[in-house]
Amino acid sequence: MASAKANNELTYVEEPFLAHLEKVGWTVERWKGGKGCRADFGDVILERHAKAALLDLNPWLTDSQVDDLVTELHSFEGLSLIDRNREGDDRLAVGLSAYNEETGEDNQPVRLIDYAEPKNNSFLAVSQFRIQRLEKEIIPDIVLFVNGLPLVVVECKSPTLKEPFFDGVAQIERYKREFPDLFSYNQFVISTCRQTSKYTTITGNAENYLEWKEPYPFPLSDIDQTGGIVPSQEKLVWGMLSLGNFLDIVRNYSVWDGAIKKVPRYMQYRGARKLVERIRADRKGGTIWHTQGSGKSLSMMYVIRQMYHSDDLKDWKIVLIVDRDDLEKQLRQTSGVLGYTVNVAKSIEGAKQLIASEASDITLAMIHKFGETAEKDGQKKKVSVFPELNTSDKILVMIDEAHRSEYGELAAGMIKAMPNAVRVAFTGTPITATTNTFGGVFDTYNMRQAVEDGVVVEIRYEGRAENSTVIDEEAMNGKFVDIFGYADDEEKQDIMRRYTLKGYMEADAVIRAKAADMMEHYIRTVFQNGFKAQVAAFNREAAYRYKKAFEELLAAKITALKANNPDGIDIALMEKLKVECIISSGTDDANRHPHLKALVDSTDKDAIVGEEGSFKTPFAKGGYTGIVIVSDMLLTGFDAPIEQVLYLDKKLVNHNLLQAIARVNRTCGKDKTCGYVVDYVGITQHLKEALSEYASLEGVSEEDKDPMLSVAEDVDRLNSAYNEILTFVRDEVCYDISSQTESVIEELVAVEELRDEYNDLFKKLSKYYDRVLPNPVALQYRDGYKQLAFIRESVANRTRDPRYSMKDASAKVRAIIEEYLVISGVGVEVPPIDILSPDFIAGVGKPDKTDRAVVDELEYAVREYIIENTPRDPELFERFSEHLNEILKTLKGNWKELRKALEKFIKTDLFNARNTENTYGYEAVKEMPFFSLLRKEVFGDKKFEDLTEVEFNALKSLTDDCLSRLKTDTAKRDFWEHDMQIRQTRAEIRSKLLDMEVTAPSIGSKINDIVQKIIELGREHYK
Repeated sequence: MASAKANNELTYVEEPFLAHLEKVGWTVERWKGGKGCRADFGDVILERHAKAALLDLNPWLTDSQVDDLVTELHSFEGLSLIDRNREGDDRLAVGLSAYNEETGEDNQPVRLIDYAEPKNNSFLAVSQFRIQRLEKEIIPDIVLFVNGLPLVVVECKSPTLKEPFFDGVAQIERYKREFPDLFSYNQFVISTCRQTSKYTTITGNAENYLEWKEPYPFPLSDIDQTGGIVPSQEKLVWGMLSLGNFLDIVRNYSVWDGAIKKVPRYMQYRGARKLVERIRADRKGGTIWHTQGSGKSLSMMYVIRQMYHSDDLKDWKIVLIVDRDDLEKQLRQTSGVLGYTVNVAKSIEGAKQLIASEASDITLAMIHKFGETAEKDGQKKKVSVFPELNTSDKILVMIDEAHRSEYGELAAGMIKAMPNAVRVAFTGTPITATTNTFGGVFDTYNMRQAVEDGVVVEIRYEGRAENSTVIDEEAMNGKFVDIFGYADDEEKQDIMRRYTLKGYMEADAVIRAKAADMMEHYIRTVFQNGFKAQVAAFNREAAYRYKKAFEELLAAKITALKANNPDGIDIALMEKLKVECIISSGTDDANRHPHLKALVDSTDKDAIVGEEGSFKTPFAKGGYTGIVIVSDMLLTGFDAPIEQVLYLDKKLVNHNLLQAIARVNRTCGKDKTCGYVVDYVGITQHLKEALSEYASLEGVSEEDKDPMLSVAEDVDRLNSAYNEILTFVRDEVCYDISSQTESVIEELVAVEELRDEYNDLFKKLSKYYDRVLPNPVALQYRDGYKQLAFIRESVANRTRDPRYSMKDASAKVRAIIEEYLVISGVGVEVPPIDILSPDFIAGVGKPDKTDRAVVDELEYAVREYIIENTPRDPELFERFSEHLNEILKTLKGNWKELRKALEKFIKTDLFNARNTENTYGYEAVKEMPFFSLLRKEVFGDKKFEDLTEVEFNALKSLTDDCLSRLKTDTAKRDFWEHDMQIRQTRAEIRSKLLDMEVTAPSIGSKINDIVQKIIELGREHYK
């Protein structure tokens, strides 16, 4: 089976990857684990290629200088993986330096890569690139070298594996730990099984891997002329690794944001490239519509880097414009990845000076800097005061989140100031005015695509008010239609007689009732999974009163849960939970609203919602602010992935509404399967109106016209997933889940394909069960879900495989089922076992289990025991493995006899181990494994008793020498932490093995492998 999977990996994944690399310009060499052009297996830089490239790109260098520069390329003394990679990126960007002996100039730049002309570089893809040092060895499937430097590592996995993508990720993580110098110049890593091919940088984890779904600028027909389906792997190769695209990504799209390294998502690369090409071709602007959460600010930075590295565009002035303080701060932080100075306009006069300057620089300004407050039509308004400042046609203006504020006199002022500039709008919520002002949409990435790509999560809508058309008397009454939609006609009339809108929305009794509903929803739906909430209140006064209500309700809820907590809610954490209120200050708060002034003065906004603030920090890391109440602030432009729910008690319309609901769609770990918008004012109609603003734009699908899911839709999905898994058990497992539960478990344990499919269906069910909880409709699935969870956990326990364990369920779901599972005899984790304990077999063989069930559980337990112990005694446990397979094969299907044979195997063979064998004077546990291993490696299948006296004595002498050397050397302080000491020990053992060639000439070709095995065994016993 292992051989078949390896062959499948090679023919179906690795070879097609290499074939398409050749199509896009790479030279491919299949080293098959050999040294290739290297002098040593430890080399990760191909020095021959590196030296040739240095001379080609820098012909003034001497041979001795090239040797010194190659030594420098290897040197990252004392740096961590991340720091060496950052240093490697700096070298790739600016090169090295050397003295030019021809001109006499010192510190002359030395190019490592020619970015302008790909053909001047060496692009080499090596398959099966073996690296070996001391006792460590890895063989990455594919490594991509440019001018001898390893820039990409690819791990290929057979699609027939259970989880090929994650297996590839785990392999790459091991490579990073054991050979960090392979990643000194790494740009990204790839895990692929062909149909799913994903990439990330060295700072990413499994959740950060992404697919490259469009091979821009290549059409799919270039990849497959037959018009067939193009696999994920081929799209990635053509989109990321075609020579021009790859060098473009390395130079312009690989950035460091703090300690995080980022490369672009496919839509960021496509959008930025299209924009630069439009500017270059016909100086056209337009609109880029990329949904919220897709990284628009970073896309703008990519555009700047590409322009500044282009000879024809590097002399352009670039002006970045935003319309809110928080967006300015976000863009200013993002611009830090550029490596260029960004001039921030801090005043109107400052903006004028920066824009008027003829310098080819970068200016960041808020739209409000293009106007001043003045009296107009009896009201104070922002009006344009900008004259014509810069008539250059080499100005690019990029507007982030272009919305209503950009389309008045302020926008006119901006246009007047730079009349010949190319203007481009980046927006997640385009409206008609956007395209009218800046031009049509030339690149689209909508919410549906973002959800499919895993860039954002779905948003689920829960309405607490219903829309109505009963009241149509006055303009103000229109607002009541939404806010009092739950009431009948008579109640609405009574409400409007007794309240003004403001009075109702600020009423303590009303706020307390809504806060109680919000608190219940938050604690039962969001809090248990570690996520946080935002409340949008009607105005500042309402926000203040919400804070008081929440604090009182929270204390009462804690008291109630201490008396009765059936769902296992974390009371200790609730007691640390904080509710904060962030509002802006008013002009006359000191006199008219002293309580609001006191609140504003005592609130440290940055400590709460700053990048390292309590709200953005997980509970587990001390961020105990769980609920933030606002009125206007933080509803747009505020990015906190940990926020999962927005409670909306404020009427929002148009783009402001679309921006607000997107606060909850950022991804944040596997437990955040969706975001919630809970509506207390009836926004449904306003959402439709807002969406209609761009419903006619190119690229808008029917799904995008309503990006939020209703509760009913999630309930339908839950029902569908529940019926799907029940149907699978009935039709594929072929047992009744209610009356034949044990048989279902036995069948899943026995058949791997059924087990994996059941697991996939259960994960899907869990996702929607978590999302519907605590809605009462979920209760009808509760007992069935518990039973299905019990089956899954039982399978996990019997197969000893934690992938089937309920440990991966969300905290909210685990709290519900954990007690049930424990009572039913299983836990939410696969427990450790002592297979040699007298109680083990008795525990497995419970009266209610069939012989088949006992056999399955014994087999998996024995296999786990053998795998765990093989490193400590390879020869013995390989014999045990062979014996186990022989038992299973001989008695296949005879469950009763097989059970007896396995029980005897455990009680005798495994229990006694080497205690009943002749150990020839060696200690059984720590010394005999070396004697047995060397006998097998040197003499093959020959048993000890079959050796001649000369062979036996030579083998014993060799073993004694190896053990003596290991015991002496490993007694030294921190032996295993010092490579030089290990190298010396290896050399001594190798010398002894060379002496053994006299007795056993056939070992000559295996000596290095035998040394490796002895060192590994030594690490097991003499740590």
